[in-house]
Amino acid sequence: MAEEMNNELEGMKDLQVNDIVTGKVTKVEEKQAFVDAGYKVDGIVPISELSSLHVEKVSDVLNTGDELDLKVSRSKMMSSSFLFAARGRKRHG
Repeated sequence: MAEEMNNELEGMKDLQVNDIVTGKVTKVEEKQAFVDAGYKVDGIVPISELSSLHVEKVSDVLNTGDELDLKVSRSKMMSSSFLFAARGRKRHG
């Protein structure tokens, strides 16, 4: 189990601010969406990072299951979480 955690942390260390990754929306809340970008912890896309236009609620733009191209805005290694920007990056197809 300790080896698994070390492997996860090693992979997370490779993810840097401004990196672009693909993620899938796992949960939509009023002011944020949670995305799985291939790591054990979900990343967060706050409503302010969805569009340069005003967005009333996240569900106006995203649904669970949507795939996005995400830009890493911030990485918090101690809490094992990521903050993503998704402006203009919704995948179609």
